[in-house]
Amino acid sequence: MLFEDNQCNAGLDFVDLSTNLLSGRLPSCLLTGPKLRIVRYSNNCLATGDGTQHPFSFCRNEALAVGILPHHHKHIPGSKVVLALIICGSIIGGVVLVCTTIIVVRKFLAKIATPRKTTRSIVENAASTYTSKLFTDANYVTRTMKLGSLSLPSHRTFSSEELKVATNNFDAATFIGSSSDDQLYRGQLKDGSYITIKCLQTKRKNSSQNFMHHIELMSKLRHHHLVSTLGHCFECYLDDSIVSRIFLVFEYVSNGTLRSWISDKHAKGRLTWTQRLTAAIGVARGMQFLHTGNVPGVFSNNIKITDILLDQNFVAKICSYNLPILDENVKEHKSTRANYEEKFVVYDFGVILLEIISGKQINTKNEVRVAQNQLQESIMSNAMSRKNMVDPAIRNSCSDESLKTMIEICCRCLEQDTEDMPSVEDVIWNLQFAAQVEDSWRKDSSSSDASPISYLYNFKPNLSRNSNSNSNSSSV
Repeated sequence: MLFEDNQCNAGLDFVDLSTNLLSGRLPSCLLTGPKLRIVRYSNNCLATGDGTQHPFSFCRNEALAVGILPHHHKHIPGSKVVLALIICGSIIGGVVLVCTTIIVVRKFLAKIATPRKTTRSIVENAASTYTSKLFTDANYVTRTMKLGSLSLPSHRTFSSEELKVATNNFDAATFIGSSSDDQLYRGQLKDGSYITIKCLQTKRKNSSQNFMHHIELMSKLRHHHLVSTLGHCFECYLDDSIVSRIFLVFEYVSNGTLRSWISDKHAKGRLTWTQRLTAAIGVARGMQFLHTGNVPGVFSNNIKITDILLDQNFVAKICSYNLPILDENVKEHKSTRANYEEKFVVYDFGVILLEIISGKQINTKNEVRVAQNQLQESIMSNAMSRKNMVDPAIRNSCSDESLKTMIEICCRCLEQDTEDMPSVEDVIWNLQFAAQVEDSWRKDSSSSDASPISYLYNFKPNLSRNSNSNSNSSSV
């Protein structure tokens, strides 16, 4: 809360208080200062009398959504003595902190002259869950983070009233689906944009702060090939602020699952070979961002083809991150970010590739094994044999070299020995090579089919790459 008599520094030139859940009145010193002073204060709940502010109830609901609750103070005998001790301790601690800061700063300045040594010490002291490549290859980090930038609104809190309005009080007509732990609804915000709301019923008595670790992690997972979170809301019991329900708000992806366009019997249409390559590359890039876009990475287990959604432009987006927000150990702030190794994710991706290639639903391990063996045999056979393994809807509209590359990387993903499996980077390299070969074949054939190369981040693979490279590089 702000007050009119709050003091201002005369040297202030620019003040931005907007969107901070502030209430009360704007300090008069901000309004009577120098004429060139810029003051922004919109989207709060201040009593300004103009149309730039929310009602007070909005800020109160927003505060509740992030777990900010009023504290009730009780008088405790001897509190003045305790207060005096706290003040003395704070002064002593402040002196120690200043001295420590001076020492640390001097050591830091001394190390600036030797940047290579600093980089090496970071790698040596890194936790085992951190990927060493993130620290040793700065270009890799920059490129990965660049791929994660999106033109989405900032992650924010939603009030329960706002979500009820968006779904017409969670009307049955807005219901999308459910699982054992959640229900999904489609909503429409006041600005006309559509959202997906996941409602989670909590099973344990936890305050909102116990869930904030997962919420903060999910807010950072934004990428072109991930269904990104837009915000959240906590519904609490009024008597003790215990969370009863959690609402997670996601971007709405309108075109169904990847399976519905690949192997569903009731599909309205089938994706072309070019579109399937594009979707596979998109899923792999989404997986790469989950692994390397944050430190430590998120290693989602058991990603299925039904966890891949397509937007209106047929861009593939992963909608399942395997973050157990309702896990019984939520108080310990532990997630599964490093519990599953990359190789298990690569295997799951291989199963998705099987379905993309064959056009047949793969639901059991036995079906995986049979399809893998058939594809493995086709690699050593002729082009006609490989064509027979492909979805009939697209078998005559893809080049043999592109198909063979796709089959080879699929079979490598499904290897039983993890040492023989490719990395996610290897998978992306091979898929992009297959896409480039397909693009060249279509140009030579004067085909009008769309090219997947146009949005693959200007990737230009080295086609002279040695196919007999080691296990840490691609084999084409």
